[in-house]
Amino acid sequence: MSLSSTTALARLKRAAASARLPHACLLSGPEGSGKRMIAAEMTAFLLCCPTSAWPLPPHPDLHVVAPESKSRRILIEQMRELEHLIHLRPSSATKKVGLILDAERLQPQAANAFLKTLEEPPPDSFLFLTTSNSAAILPTILSRCMVISLRGSSSEKEPDPLKVATLLKRHLAEGDLSLPAIFGLVREIETLLLKEREQMLEEAEAELKTERNSWPEGMPADVARAVESKLKAAVEARYVNLRSKLLDVISEWWVLLARECVGAGSSPAPKLVAKLGIERITAFFAILETLRDQLDRNVQESLAFETAFLSLCD
Repeated sequence: MSLSSTTALARLKRAAASARLPHACLLSGPEGSGKRMIAAEMTAFLLCCPTSAWPLPPHPDLHVVAPESKSRRILIEQMRELEHLIHLRPSSATKKVGLILDAERLQPQAANAFLKTLEEPPPDSFLFLTTSNSAAILPTILSRCMVISLRGSSSEKEPDPLKVATLLKRHLAEGDLSLPAIFGLVREIETLLLKEREQMLEEAEAELKTERNSWPEGMPADVARAVESKLKAAVEARYVNLRSKLLDVISEWWVLLARECVGAGSSPAPKLVAKLGIERITAFFAILETLRDQLDRNVQESLAFETAFLSLCD
């Protein structure tokens, strides 16, 4: 489950105050989700710093690692230095904190060198990793961290409720439940989803190209396959989430129809309300839940949408 940055920070602070904070936390989320803000706030909290503004001021018990090489990778030398410093006793605080920014940029050798510290962390040391792409991080690192998935900002890509509502109204406002009208609605929903998937794939291709270019001597074939597989999995997860949100918008629009039936609101499609009646309107909620279940079970998407909306036909 994805959390807002406010909720995630509050939970981490409660865990720290009760001595239950894990030694390693991976903050995962899109740009603007608050990863660095949380890392800065937790660092200030643990080290009793006077400020949590980013970038954090130098502190003898804080050690930050970020991509610095020309290839924008985190190198093994950087991780070895972090391991050395994190094992030293605190200088001025009672704890030590290590921040690994953009952890998906860890070179494989650097990531493997880091595993020992994750497995056997020194006392009173805490590690915070940030990433915009947890699928690109080694499973051995993921399994040794508490992964905190952060919700994107309001600008994160999701179905435009107004666009979806306009689409529903255009096809259903007049109460036309003929086969051509229903098929037209389904085709537009499919087109909307297809465009979103294509854009996600284009972004993944661009990210893969960037990854390939970060290897001056060429990315090894096995690494390329692994990165491509992880990016495809990430795209699929994003798409499934987007499709679920689109169904949420459809359900919310349908609630407005139901409220009109009991005189508790104004309907976006009064002719449709009059034609369907309360029983058929409420019955469609169960159909939408069946649609969700079928999509979760990987029933062919086009067929699932057609079956659901064709149930409205006269």
